[in-house]
Amino acid sequence: MDKTIALYMRLSDEDDNLAAHEESNSISHQRKLMLDHIQKLPELKDCNIMEFSDDGYSGADFSRPNFVKMMDLVKAGKIQVIVTKDYSRLGRDYLEVGNYMECIFPVLQVRYISVNDNYDSANSFGSTGGMSVAVFACQYDIVNAFILSGENRSKHDDNRKSKHDKNPHHVFTC
Repeated sequence: MDKTIALYMRLSDEDDNLAAHEESNSISHQRKLMLDHIQKLPELKDCNIMEFSDDGYSGADFSRPNFVKMMDLVKAGKIQVIVTKDYSRLGRDYLEVGNYMECIFPVLQVRYISVNDNYDSANSFGSTGGMSVAVFACQYDIVNAFILSGENRSKHDDNRKSKHDKNPHHVFTC
């Protein structure tokens, strides 16, 4: 049986200025990165490739149209490998990403590769990517909180005394 690889690409609404038929540069970049990576893996370089892209969708929601379509094909046994640029392209709900990596993909016998995170489930038998996902979740939460606190302060100059401003020693928690 020939293996089929799913390249899954996702980008949030940051490219709103694109025409409906245009693809964001980030999606193109994700595709190139994943294709280059696959070519370095002898067991995958001659496999069939399917592409799934949710351009303009939040990673917090796993009911994205092409993600659902890809998972339907996985459940039907038509896709054996899923490749993403990184964990965050799969999703931003890191508990759910961990669930896919630890439970769903193994049960469905799907190999999962996250290129920039140097994760390949084929090389992680007996170990878990779950701790990495938890660390990344914490990192993204800190960065997002920092960005949002800056955006809120700049948008609301009249009310600059947020709870973080009142406590100069505020520590972000995960």
